[in-house]
Amino acid sequence: MTLKKCRTGLDKILEYSLYGLAFFIPISIAAVEIFTATAIVAFVLKSLLGRKLQRQATSRGSSFFTPSNILLLLFFIFCALSLINSGTAFPKALNALFGKWGKFIMLYWVAADSLGRGEGRLKKILIVFLASAALVVIDAYSQKLFGLEFLLHRSMIEVKYAGRIEFAVTGAFKHSNTFATYLICAIPLLAGTAVAVQRLSSAQKTLMRTLYGYSLLTVIFLLSFCLVLTFSRGGWLGLIVAGILMLFLVPRKRFFLLLGAVFLLLIFLLPGASERVVASFRTGGDSLRYELWDGAWAMIAEHPFIGKGVGTFMAFFQDYVQGRGAMYAHNCFLQMWAEVGVFGLLSFLMFLGAVLRGGFLAIRQSADGEMAAVLAGLLCGVVAFLVQSSLDTNLYSLQPSAMFWLFLGMIQVLSRTAKGTGLRKQSSPVPA
Repeated sequence: MTLKKCRTGLDKILEYSLYGLAFFIPISIAAVEIFTATAIVAFVLKSLLGRKLQRQATSRGSSFFTPSNILLLLFFIFCALSLINSGTAFPKALNALFGKWGKFIMLYWVAADSLGRGEGRLKKILIVFLASAALVVIDAYSQKLFGLEFLLHRSMIEVKYAGRIEFAVTGAFKHSNTFATYLICAIPLLAGTAVAVQRLSSAQKTLMRTLYGYSLLTVIFLLSFCLVLTFSRGGWLGLIVAGILMLFLVPRKRFFLLLGAVFLLLIFLLPGASERVVASFRTGGDSLRYELWDGAWAMIAEHPFIGKGVGTFMAFFQDYVQGRGAMYAHNCFLQMWAEVGVFGLLSFLMFLGAVLRGGFLAIRQSADGEMAAVLAGLLCGVVAFLVQSSLDTNLYSLQPSAMFWLFLGMIQVLSRTAKGTGLRKQSSPVPA
């Protein structure tokens, strides 16, 4: 087998590993681990097999040392420096450095590189997301109707508030909040894709594209109802913020106003949902988050600059809040500050700012392109994720993290394309 055939084979393994990852994110933790590892290994081997790839990338005008990549490397360096304070939790910190943050940073680079190498790859991964979301819808409603979902045989969980008990839908996830994280990322992406389909000219609208468009709309509305059934207040807030942002990014405002009205109406009408919102403003409505945040601030005060050690928050939390065992901070940014220090947090936030800014600028450069609508969906999904992250554990959970970094890689692909030739001139990312 020639070197060229070897690289081609590895590229195909890499490509379909990303499709597998996109499909199984809401279904299987084991599959997420396998496809992530396979994609990274294939990417590394492919890169090591020849220097031609680097020369080709340079000739296209792309460079590894972009502002976002430099900031991401700085974040990793600050994570590594935090190991100094990890003490007896050093093995745990080392595992978090490479087994968590290092792995997902690599996934981001893999997605940004692989999905940008073929015009059809973004189309394919959007189809995969739709197929996976459709399966998620069927699975979630089977759980609601029959008390048990059919993928992993999980049952709904109890949610207690305001003296009442409701049963929240989790889908194939362990917790309803994690399911909500998936939904608030998937809904904007599929909504942006639906707008892209609707904006195709009548000559372009084949029967298959019309069916694809109606399938998208159906899945979007059903996913929105699933989100209400999670009783996740952070998820609700994240989608509302994403919906408002979409109104400024895409011209099909009536569609998003209708989707938002339906979503708010469901919260108002579903038994227990509106009470869930009201309970947030009552004593105890924070679900003890203030106590967790006080513990995080105490940890930050001890080592504000380089942190207590990446991945060690749960190991040391009981030293700062008496009577509590190992707990997440339920605010990813506070936990990150506590673990890797203020410089680590700032470099991470600046990296996010660089990626999101590039995406927003790309939309401004090509407001009429179908790809701009898809990019808007990705950006709003990431924003919704970050909003909920201020109230939950998104960045510290495997499946939500995989989706988050995959979305960032896709944003980079579309943003880079815009810098080269403009989104308006590119082939449509919606399936033919």
